[in-house]
Amino acid sequence: MSEITPSRKTGRPKGYIANYQPQTKTLALLDAVDMVLTEYREHWPLTIRHVFYRLVGAYGYPKDESFYSKLIDHIGNARRGRVIPFNAIRDDGVVTHRMDHFDDQNHFLRHVRVLGENYHRNMLANQNLHVEVWCEAAGMLSQLFKVSREFSVQAYSSGGFDSLTAKKDLADRICEIAKPTVILHLGDYDPSGKSVTVDLKRIPLTADQMFRYSLPTAAQEDRQPHRAMGG
Repeated sequence: MSEITPSRKTGRPKGYIANYQPQTKTLALLDAVDMVLTEYREHWPLTIRHVFYRLVGAYGYPKDESFYSKLIDHIGNARRGRVIPFNAIRDDGVVTHRMDHFDDQNHFLRHVRVLGENYHRNMLANQNLHVEVWCEAAGMLSQLFKVSREFSVQAYSSGGFDSLTAKKDLADRICEIAKPTVILHLGDYDPSGKSVTVDLKRIPLTADQMFRYSLPTAAQEDRQPHRAMGG
């Protein structure tokens, strides 16, 4: 078998950056990022989008694609330079399917033992209502689930105008459960955030909340097909 070699050489270092020396402006940005990470330490890992919006709202950084792209690069380099802990940031770029395959019988028995040790009764099983919580921003799902799981409430994410398949799956699930259903929805105050096809109780974002907290609106360019700035 022939050796595997890189197809091309670039000046950008790979893996960890041993001598990471950011410029003065970058250091100032990373200091602000560190303050955001410290503020939200109990919610780690955060997405870069979470950090972006906090920098915009609390530290006056611009809400545009250019700054967001730079932030992605700087945070990536800072993680590789061991300035930002890897477990502080969540990258949601990999999707896979779970395989419950086992090396042998002992492996399976260990798996069953762990399942038993982590048994949790479904708190909705004997309730008259079925409850779900939905959010537009996929980056919110991890933090949202940390709260909802304590009540046996499943959390879902479906940004923008979700698929017909997702709507059909929701309808089938509600019919199978055969209970009156309450869906708590967290979404943007925009067309995709307000146009829903099921009865639900909207929590955020509402017009009253926008005025009460003086929330900034998305830049016009953010309303184009790219959704990274939309939450």
